[in-house]
Amino acid sequence: MKDIGDLKIDAEIALRRAMEIQDAAKAADRLPTAEEKAEIAANVKKADDCQAQIKEIREAEQLEASLKEKYQDFRNPGKRQTDSPERPDQTAEFRDNRIEVRSKVPAHMRVFRNSGKARQHDEEMAYKFGCFVAATVGGAGWAKRRMRDFSNNDRGINDAYRVMTESSNTAGGYTVPDEMSNYIIRIVEDYSVFAREAFVQNMSRDVMQVPRRTAGLTVYNTAENTAPTASTMAFDMVQLTANKAGVLTSYSSELAEDSAIDIAEQVGLEIGQAMGQKIDTCGFLGDGTNGNFGITGLVTKIEALDNTYWCQQRLVPINSFAEITAASLGKVSGAVMGSVKQAGNCKYFISPQGFDAGIGAVLAGLGGVTMTEGSNARPMRYNGYDVVQAAVLREESSGSITDDQVMLLFGDLRKSSTMGLRRELQIASSREFYFSQDAVAVTGFMRFDIVNHDVGGLIATGADAKTPMAALLADAA
Repeated sequence: MKDIGDLKIDAEIALRRAMEIQDAAKAADRLPTAEEKAEIAANVKKADDCQAQIKEIREAEQLEASLKEKYQDFRNPGKRQTDSPERPDQTAEFRDNRIEVRSKVPAHMRVFRNSGKARQHDEEMAYKFGCFVAATVGGAGWAKRRMRDFSNNDRGINDAYRVMTESSNTAGGYTVPDEMSNYIIRIVEDYSVFAREAFVQNMSRDVMQVPRRTAGLTVYNTAENTAPTASTMAFDMVQLTANKAGVLTSYSSELAEDSAIDIAEQVGLEIGQAMGQKIDTCGFLGDGTNGNFGITGLVTKIEALDNTYWCQQRLVPINSFAEITAASLGKVSGAVMGSVKQAGNCKYFISPQGFDAGIGAVLAGLGGVTMTEGSNARPMRYNGYDVVQAAVLREESSGSITDDQVMLLFGDLRKSSTMGLRRELQIASSREFYFSQDAVAVTGFMRFDIVNHDVGGLIATGADAKTPMAALLADAA
């Protein structure tokens, strides 16, 4: 039997097909034919059937959950129904006329922060998420009671609570409400250069084809009263296939007893950081194997070519970051097509070590450093272009970099690469996995794909073959 997720996808596909038929008839300035009407009706009926099945599944799950809860209450008739008191020095209260935060608040939250609203809002969202995790993952009674306290006033939390109480998934596959998952998605972007800088295509299904422009229109010298020669744009397709990525972390039972916000911070930070780093590893260095979800990284693709391509640039005898010069940086930026640079999104991509010893040293050598610049961080721009530090990019291990390996990249990642993202963040749990450690295991799931589609272009073809991304490769000889 299909689960709710599969049924939702089937319903969406059926309705989309019905809309496509209707739109095609409208574009042709006509009414749908009898056959088209029949197909539209069949797809609408299929969607309705899926909705009916979803309703039946939810009713069955709700009944099962209700029976389990009554059975548990029968087994524990003396169970205390009030929140345990917290020590005054661990309590901070914040109100927005709806929610009372009953948890200690860390001085510097790293995940639930910078929402564009007040810190009070961020603290409340951290508390909501902590309660959600403790209730759905850990089954904590205090968290379930807190969910009930504010579920009626907040639609997002009300939906979350309904999932929590109706789901019969003993493994704990609970979908995080959008208003909470957005924080984790943001922390993934904070830790992932690729998720932040590449073109991100939200995927509505497991496999999608996205059009990619390969050639533009041609301008002709046209005589008076003469139609210009026709030209057409050329496109091909980039196929995205959603891969399921999972990460495992845990939190102690003591943490669940002490603070909901600490639970949210630990779970959110661990999941976000691990996912972000994996995305960068696949996007830049992926070798096409199953360990990298079949993704071939940008660096891997460029290194597989040779110096007959625009994307491979060298300046002998540079094979260490300390040897990087303004001329070498200019050479690699000059290999990127002018129209891409004019769009204003080109950037340098380099490892932190490479920036300190390479681009940072070139900047320092220019002179004119003010006291303010010297006491603060180095400027993250060179020659008008932002410099982005990516921790997964190559660093020196023995004072030099092997010839023909990428030292740094320059270009527009949005033009060279597409990241398909199914923004469904799920949390699953196991209370037995870390039984001996008195801890709760938590897994975070994310589905994505990366295609690096524009790195080729032969130099012999001319400047029109320049690509949106180029690299400086080591070459000591």
